[in-house]
Amino acid sequence: MNQLVSFQYLVHLPIYSYERPYYIFNNVPEGTPSGNLKSVHGPEQLVEDARGSEKDFDLDVQGFIFESRPLPPDIDWNSKEAIEQKYIPSVKAVLRDVLGDVQHCESFDWRIRHAAAAQVLREPDPKTNPDARTTRISPAFNVHVDQTPLGVLDRMRQIYGHEADSLAAMYRVRLINIWRPLVEVVEDLPLALCDARSASLDDLLEVSFVDHGYTRHNFMAKHSPDFRFFYLGKMRREEVCVFKVFDSQDNVAKRVLHGAFESKLASPGSAPRESIEVRLLVLSGG
Repeated sequence: MNQLVSFQYLVHLPIYSYERPYYIFNNVPEGTPSGNLKSVHGPEQLVEDARGSEKDFDLDVQGFIFESRPLPPDIDWNSKEAIEQKYIPSVKAVLRDVLGDVQHCESFDWRIRHAAAAQVLREPDPKTNPDARTTRISPAFNVHVDQTPLGVLDRMRQIYGHEADSLAAMYRVRLINIWRPLVEVVEDLPLALCDARSASLDDLLEVSFVDHGYTRHNFMAKHSPDFRFFYLGKMRREEVCVFKVFDSQDNVAKRVLHGAFESKLASPGSAPRESIEVRLLVLSGG
């Protein structure tokens, strides 16, 4: 069912005319601000329910699709090894089936989100926390894109080293997120996705997050009344959403803004949302 909801957006502050939006998680000198980000809830916007019209979506048009895919059995979601040995291969199989032409496919990040987890910008550090990967983090409420083009190139250099630049020139590069519920049915805090055709680079602010000796570059959205949002009502754990974070090819959907929202249709006592997302770097067409 369609809903009117209020999304969380980054405020376009005057300071951004001469200073990039940023947040530093490490200790900073006394008197130095840790960041310059300010978020606000925008006016209510329509979120359309894609249930019943799942086949109308295309990865190169809207930038996202919904697929029915069985969940591999007997996975211990508190075990990093079990997830990486049993679940990640199934995700790569989905991706190869959906995309067809896949020369290289690398899973470089995965996270489990839970509605009851604390809302934080900082992600757990595997170097200091052995259980970082399975530590639940909150759903992301700010409308955002997980990586900028610069962030994608940084990831490629982490994975492929000195070959990254030549591979980027040789192949079509895509960064894909595959999102799946871990509860039977999602009613609480579903995921909304924005039709890529309804957003432009002018709607985005590039944000730098400095942490663990590494700077990651994300896009966060300013409010726009032109955004067209969709979600899959009562999404089940046997369903996945596949959406783009980046695509180097021209004349196709490049990226998908997304974020969680508070559903007005959640049943009293419905299970808190729990979900897993896997980010994959894909090279095609070499």
